[in-house]
Amino acid sequence: MPNRPMLPCALLCLIAACSVPAASVKKGPLTDQVQAGIRSGTGTFEHSELDALLVSMVTAAGRVEYAKLKSERAKLQSYLARLDGADLSALSREHLLALLINAYNAYTIDLILEHYPLASIKDVPGGTPWKLEFCKLGGNTVSLDFIEHNLLRPSELFGDPRIHFAVNCASIGCPLLRRGAYRGEEIDKQLDESIRNCMADPRYLSVSDRTVKVTKVLQWFAGDFKDKYGSVSKFLLPYVTGEAAAILEQEGDGALDYLDYDWSLNDAR
Repeated sequence: MPNRPMLPCALLCLIAACSVPAASVKKGPLTDQVQAGIRSGTGTFEHSELDALLVSMVTAAGRVEYAKLKSERAKLQSYLARLDGADLSALSREHLLALLINAYNAYTIDLILEHYPLASIKDVPGGTPWKLEFCKLGGNTVSLDFIEHNLLRPSELFGDPRIHFAVNCASIGCPLLRRGAYRGEEIDKQLDESIRNCMADPRYLSVSDRTVKVTKVLQWFAGDFKDKYGSVSKFLLPYVTGEAAAILEQEGDGALDYLDYDWSLNDAR
């Protein structure tokens, strides 16, 4: 049997990156609302219903009590109805950012509850769950992919790669779901806290033989972090300590390796 040529590491990384949808601004009424809010919005949006559910139903390990939450689904859907009725064009940039992150997480949870019990979000029927158009925001219906890749990620809108540690895909491998809602008035602090909490957890960062192994999210979205910070390691340095920080300071991205991603449902049971 002939030997197969080995693919260069750079090509393997390119292939991995190509599996992630590109960040792009798509024209449409929801995008128009978000752009108007970023330009001149001053309004706020309150997330107390979602906050109460997340505080009571998310464990310290970031797992969700889906079985219990199912009996409280009406409260979650009341919050989702408020998202649908929101005038996003009136909201400030910070409150828009918090709302879109919360919307992504809340609609993901509701999707799981619709089909629970599940072993993985990938078992949701009807096609790729992130492409299903069921998220109602400001009178528009879009997909989870649209929220993430066409609103949150583009540099022309928010361009803040920290959102990759805030949006949660209902999987064990995903960065921890916050025990509480994001709030516009504290969004910067909350995003930094989410990253620090994740990087302090050996499930998302570990060191072995001068290699810093980190969540695969940092590989999938490496382009976002490099565009904003110059490299993945430069993004990480403010959030890591000890041996990991020393290695990244000396060796940069060359010291990084990526942990396997667990698509199992982040179920507390």
